[in-house]
Amino acid sequence: MFRPSGTTPGHALEWARLILQLYALGDRKLDWIPEAAQALFAQAMALGWDGKHGGFFYTLDWEGQPAKRMKLWWPMCEGAAAAAYLIRHVPSDMHEDCYRLIWNKIAMNHLDHARGGWHEELTETLTPAHEIFPGNGDIYHALQACLIPLYPADGSLTRMILDEQVGLTVTEE
Repeated sequence: MFRPSGTTPGHALEWARLILQLYALGDRKLDWIPEAAQALFAQAMALGWDGKHGGFFYTLDWEGQPAKRMKLWWPMCEGAAAAAYLIRHVPSDMHEDCYRLIWNKIAMNHLDHARGGWHEELTETLTPAHEIFPGNGDIYHALQACLIPLYPADGSLTRMILDEQVGLTVTEE
């Protein structure tokens, strides 16, 4: 499950967000980071997004073709979070359109409106499945996808939440 052959578009999306967080935390000194984040995001969208049914394929083979065609919640979450960071650091209509496309697909297919929570795994045609995840997945990715767009894209989400919600300023000692 955690060592699939090929590549995972979800990891490219996650790294696009993570390097933008690094960029923000490093006082925006590394000029190559926004371009690299855009490239990772664009490649994941181009190769990993299912143009027929929507959602990100879980894995791609070494030629960039879908290998494991199921759709998991965490790449969708990472795509939404990466798009939110890109909108703030490298604004473009493409990033905004992708953010809305991803969240619309999450709302239509990944959210479990009947019981609450998320459908962590969907088939290629977007019906709930449990081939990889028989129980509930972690909330790490889903929680970040929901919170990141609500706070400044200045690095640490925890710091942003603490500063705004509790009125604390976290300082290094």
